[in-house]
Amino acid sequence: MGSLVDSFFNAEILAQALPAVTTGLWVTLQLTLAIIPTGITLGLALALARVRRLRPLNILIVIFVDVFRALPPLVILIVLYFALPYLDIQLSGFTAA
Repeated sequence: MGSLVDSFFNAEILAQALPAVTTGLWVTLQLTLAIIPTGITLGLALALARVRRLRPLNILIVIFVDVFRALPPLVILIVLYFALPYLDIQLSGFTAA
């Protein structure tokens, strides 16, 4: 039991990792504050565009939504961050997320 506690609740390792965890928390909060308003705005814009009932636009919106609902977010992140540089498009990690 002592090795379990030492492995998972080691104060020394916690002290070493705390700055990285704190930095990660800050980046996560920044992403949250950027992504939520962007998602709401984009979702509302797509919903309002569908109300116009323009058939070609509706088809494009349905394809866009279906593709992004079907792909796991991690796959999208990997493609944005690692595949786009092959097309000479460099995105930072924050921008890709």
